[in-house]
Amino acid sequence: MKKVDDKKPEASPTTVEERIKTKLYENRVIFFSTEIDEKNSLEFVKTLHSMYYENASPINIKLTTHGGYFTHSSRMVASIEEVKKKAQINCECAGTVASGGIDILLPCSRRLSHPTTTFLIHHHHGGDYGRYDQKVDMRKEDDLVAEMRVKHLAKYSNLSYEEAWDKMDRKEWFLTPEEMLSYEMIDEVL
Repeated sequence: MKKVDDKKPEASPTTVEERIKTKLYENRVIFFSTEIDEKNSLEFVKTLHSMYYENASPINIKLTTHGGYFTHSSRMVASIEEVKKKAQINCECAGTVASGGIDILLPCSRRLSHPTTTFLIHHHHGGDYGRYDQKVDMRKEDDLVAEMRVKHLAKYSNLSYEEAWDKMDRKEWFLTPEEMLSYEMIDEVL
């Protein structure tokens, strides 16, 4: 009769992606380089709060995104604003940071940019479908979101509310890191 080995089978090795994610977490880094959607924003919020609950050491966000839905970026902004009351949150921008990515960047404690980063700020783009009455309601929501984004921009820059409204009322407002620095939307160009 063959003897059965009493050893437990070894756990399967983790993937490279899992090892990277673990190493980033251990070093308190959130690497966000995707569209801002339901799944990604929830993962970001859970990770941010988890890091904060472990300890109040600084948290570093590496940000590259073309944006996404305002509802999702606003969830991320609320978490950043809550956590930064007790822990420093640094945000380092690279590549392109656009739309909702700007919303995420602005409330961070320390905002850094690589010299080749491009930034895009614009008004909320809502849907335009359905019956006339539905379109009217959607327009009301678009106006509310635009108002919130303008207040957010004015709060975290040296722009007045009127200047922020004027800037966001443009079709697309592209900025260099130096321009972002001049409007006090970032603190340093690396």
